[in-house]
Amino acid sequence: MSTPRPRMSIVLAAWTIVLALSLLPTVIAQEVLGRTVTAEMKAGSSVIVIVAGLVVTMGWKPMRVLRPLLLLFLVLLGAQWFVFTQVGRLPIFRTWLSDPSFGVYMPAELLLNLIVTLAVIVLLGAPTRSPRRRSTCLTDARTVAPW
Repeated sequence: MSTPRPRMSIVLAAWTIVLALSLLPTVIAQEVLGRTVTAEMKAGSSVIVIVAGLVVTMGWKPMRVLRPLLLLFLVLLGAQWFVFTQVGRLPIFRTWLSDPSFGVYMPAELLLNLIVTLAVIVLLGAPTRSPRRRSTCLTDARTVAPW
């Protein structure tokens, strides 16, 4: 019994999206090209990559399987923007984050990261339009290895 293998174009597109959204373009821009990349530039380029990916998935049927990945990255990017630019500017967080003590600064930083993580977990547990009962964005694990 053979398991269906994803088409190489889908795998290549997924990896291209992941690498484009990673820090690799920032490292290349800063180290190779000598340009400074601000957080706003990084967020803007990430939104452009995600929107371009969504446009491609609308026009090219085999790429539609990448929509959940793009949605996940969009929620992650939006949650990071909201938490680090809005919640992180609240007076209580500004006080904690500006404290030079590791015991004060680090728990505040970790709490902000935890809020982002919880947003992604909520997305993954959200119900989908699948006909299966109790379907979420998470899929059932296939534990049977093909021999």
